[in-house]
Amino acid sequence: MQIPIFIATLLCTIFTIYPALASGTAAAQLNSCPPLIDEAGVDSSNWTLFPSLDEALACNHKPRLLDFTIHYPLRPSGPGNVLRACTSYQGEILNLTSEKNTSSLARNTQTKSKLELVWDDADERVIVPQAITALKELQSFLLTGGYKVRQAIFSQYGDTSVGVYIGDKVVPSSIANVVIEALVMRLGESGMPKRLGVQLCGNGRNSDYTSGIMIDTTPGAASLINAQVAVGAWSNATCIDGLQHSTNFGSFLVDTFKDDTAVSRPSNSSTSKLSKRAECKTIRVKSGDGCGDLAQRCGIKPADFTNYNSQTKNLCSTLIDGQHVCCTSGDLPDFRPKPGPDGACATYTVESGDFCSKIAAANSLKVEDIESFNKNTWGWSGCKLLFDKAVICLSKGDPPMPNPIANAECGPQKPGTKKPEKGTDLADLNPCPLNACCNIWGQCGVTADFCKNTTLGAPGTAKPGTNGCISNCGTDIVNNKSPPSSFMSVGYFEAWNQDRPCLWMDVSELEKRSELTHVHFSFARLTDSFEVDVSHVSYQFNKFKKLKGPKRILAFGGWVDSTHPTKYHILRNAVKMENRLQVAKNIAAFIKKHDLDGVDIDWEYPGAPDIPDIPKADEEDGKNYLGLLTLLKGQLGGLSLSIAAPASFWYLKPYPINNIAKVVDYIIYMTYDLHGQWDYDNKWASPGCPKGNCLRSHVNLTETMGALAMITKAGVPSTKVIVGITSYGRSFKMAKKGCVGPMCTFLGSSTESLARKGVCTGEPGYISNAEIENIANKQATWWIDESDSDILVYNDIEWVAYMSDSTKKRRISKYQGLNFGGVTDWAVDLQKFGKLENSVNGCDQEDKCEDTLDSGPAGYFILNSFASIHTTFKSLWQTVDKVENGMQSKLDQLVETFAPDVDESSEFNLIADFLGIAVGMFAAPLFGKTSHTVDIKDLIANTASWGATLAKDIQNSKREIPKSKVAGKLSEISDLWTESIEAFTEKAFRGDDESVDLIGDLIADGKFNNDELTFDMSDLVAGAVEGWKANKEKNGGGFLDLTKTSNYDFLLEDNPSEVNIRLPGFIQIPVCSPERARGGWKSFDSLSSSQKQKVFEQLPYYPC
Repeated sequence: MQIPIFIATLLCTIFTIYPALASGTAAAQLNSCPPLIDEAGVDSSNWTLFPSLDEALACNHKPRLLDFTIHYPLRPSGPGNVLRACTSYQGEILNLTSEKNTSSLARNTQTKSKLELVWDDADERVIVPQAITALKELQSFLLTGGYKVRQAIFSQYGDTSVGVYIGDKVVPSSIANVVIEALVMRLGESGMPKRLGVQLCGNGRNSDYTSGIMIDTTPGAASLINAQVAVGAWSNATCIDGLQHSTNFGSFLVDTFKDDTAVSRPSNSSTSKLSKRAECKTIRVKSGDGCGDLAQRCGIKPADFTNYNSQTKNLCSTLIDGQHVCCTSGDLPDFRPKPGPDGACATYTVESGDFCSKIAAANSLKVEDIESFNKNTWGWSGCKLLFDKAVICLSKGDPPMPNPIANAECGPQKPGTKKPEKGTDLADLNPCPLNACCNIWGQCGVTADFCKNTTLGAPGTAKPGTNGCISNCGTDIVNNKSPPSSFMSVGYFEAWNQDRPCLWMDVSELEKRSELTHVHFSFARLTDSFEVDVSHVSYQFNKFKKLKGPKRILAFGGWVDSTHPTKYHILRNAVKMENRLQVAKNIAAFIKKHDLDGVDIDWEYPGAPDIPDIPKADEEDGKNYLGLLTLLKGQLGGLSLSIAAPASFWYLKPYPINNIAKVVDYIIYMTYDLHGQWDYDNKWASPGCPKGNCLRSHVNLTETMGALAMITKAGVPSTKVIVGITSYGRSFKMAKKGCVGPMCTFLGSSTESLARKGVCTGEPGYISNAEIENIANKQATWWIDESDSDILVYNDIEWVAYMSDSTKKRRISKYQGLNFGGVTDWAVDLQKFGKLENSVNGCDQEDKCEDTLDSGPAGYFILNSFASIHTTFKSLWQTVDKVENGMQSKLDQLVETFAPDVDESSEFNLIADFLGIAVGMFAAPLFGKTSHTVDIKDLIANTASWGATLAKDIQNSKREIPKSKVAGKLSEISDLWTESIEAFTEKAFRGDDESVDLIGDLIADGKFNNDELTFDMSDLVAGAVEGWKANKEKNGGGFLDLTKTSNYDFLLEDNPSEVNIRLPGFIQIPVCSPERARGGWKSFDSLSSSQKQKVFEQLPYYPC
């Protein structure tokens, strides 16, 4: 058994060790996929709106249906499109109420039609199942009633896009059941080329009788753009060409609506299709019609048609889709819509196949009229950029309310918004939380994409390529006119840092950090009954209380206690109305009892809907949190109260941060972790990076400034904002060696980082400044960008962004100049290696023991011995900390059991003696390996006898001992142990002649090459029996008097490098005959719990 395990095992015979949980950080991964069609319905006006093709295609791992205008070319990237989408799985659609036909079969005409197949050459990258899936989704959709109000629909899955156009007179179910089914069979048999289309066009067909299907597998946005071009051509009654091959696909029976049936798509005009008064009867022109086709539809001769329409000059060469023409004599009716009696303009809702000249022709207007009527219409971007589902004016009058956008959260298009009183600015409706910017699509945000007003003149508009802004625009920091009374420097201390393999700091070291004004000790916990618990970090907490200089602030919460499946409920319950007062009283009482300066609450995060592995938070969390903070501030009196708040709009918006700022003394603003592995596949995470996997700094200055603007715009004075800086980096595994620039990407997934772990932090994607500096000293390539961060690339593909000391100084100066209240560093124990850590975990991170193999066996064994010595010291030092934490966690039980108000206390004698001998037990095997026997024995004897004296002071008091006194004595003992280890380590590795001699003796003869101290059961039994014999065959003989240094000569006389555990009095296991032990056990089993407790009190050496 190794020495650290040996001592930990012995100490654990009395105390239980509870390791502290490490803190972590996370951020939300927002879903890039729209809702399922069974949630959104078949009406595309209720689908999610995407303003850019990048965003619409981000969810390419799921099949989606898309609807958008077909005559306005899609922009390949950036805002300026309007695409509505829903996620679709074949079966989800079929579960909806469907219509097999829009008219009875008796009123349809069935015609055998020849279809053409066109395609490009095969591409080995094509995934045939994607094409079949996308096609099947459209097939299912065509079998529902949702298609009857549109001519075109699209689907997209992976790299495959499919577009379908069906003319007004073609029955959609006929195309679905006949043509698409045949196409699916062909793909299954022959595979999928790069592009493939089937079209029913030409031969005198106008757009009413034209149909087509285009499947395109070109990677990226091009596939959907190509599908749009094909659908647009069919809408104009034009066959597509330009593909490499064509052939006859076959003849199919296609159903069409009879000419005498009503048009399947209702007109927005209140005027009927055939007008009778003093005017002629009319029909409307369709794309592909000529004058001869129109005469045939009217049922008249071409000469009569020309005569009836003689008032229109050059009619046959200027026909426009939607135009009215006469089929009889008389004047052409006036189809111009009239304003309403309330002064509102006549309105029209734009459809996907519309364009201005078509709308104008259908309503006896000129394009110029439409432009004039809509100068003040919401979202009117002109006839050059007409959006599907837009509500526009077709007459003079007051502009209308715009149609709702299903996913809008601000502005007039938020679902459920009613038309306001006349004179109300629509842009002021439904402002964003935190006074964030609202863009023209009804989305809230704080970056320039949301906050820059680029209006084209009409309200609710933006220049192409931008998202514009309609309210609370701008990204300037506000509320910062006056400086704080003093600039704070807060340092978070991770009290669990000794649980990691290396990079340990003792909180007492912070007294030397004169620049710190506040130390936040993280983290205390609340129990389920809302009691304050620091037992898991008691060793450091006891030292923290004694700190002199900086304000001592006890922090609660953190990522683990806020989000762990077994812990998250505590903070959520703590803020509820029925619990708040008790929580506030308990926390305040604890702070006052331990004479601390204040409390910090780090709840991550109230109201969050998407924390993994735990239920969605209550929307009332933010309001409830404010209630708790208000009560807690009252209980604390003049002591400090602060909270930690996220620098993410998504997570900050549930906070009533303006009102919270009025209650707390300051806000720790976590302006870090702005990016991380969790960004992967999150389209919102990084501007210009649709998949979210671009290498971006988590402490980007531009984004930090945006976050500072957000919180000050929300109403928080700058003087109450303590801005975050970091002593750690966020790291990634680069996808491509040598890549430079903002579009370089990283590997992994949203939940798995492939970045190299730090040897101390041990978490992929998270690495301390100390570890980074260690790497940079060995190998470094520096990446330069505009983030005002330090970016290191090592091992060719390991990328990490962090803040060096010089960057921190630059940032601090900037924040101070902007009148912020101070800075907060997470975390001070991540900055540098401690005095025991000249190397990491016994070895430098880059210099491994194996690296010395080429220098011969001596070099290898020497370095290996150094590593073993260092690791031993480290483990001993950590063990003391963990053991005291275990002691403190059981302190109530300790006082009750070992400090009774009686004269004879065998139990307490036992522990007191044990505490004294413990140092000798582990120090002798460690230090006794040197030839400097006298010095080592003196060190052991002096140290152990001091501990024994402390223990005897407790023992000899023979009265009820206050809990605080026991805790203090235990702390003194553990302090002595750790200080002794530190002092000896420093001396051993100092590098002078004496330390070289000492280390040389230590490693001589291979004593520290994987040497282990072991003992077995026979040693324990023999030692117990020797003590029993020495005490005249009685138990309870006790330990040696270890306050006398002379007794160490006896303990170490056989071998100065070992404690002989067989010596009398060393092992205190009860000794008796087997019969007596069995009898004791047998009688014990029949006792009640209280009786069993009395047995332990009266018979400390039970069962003997």
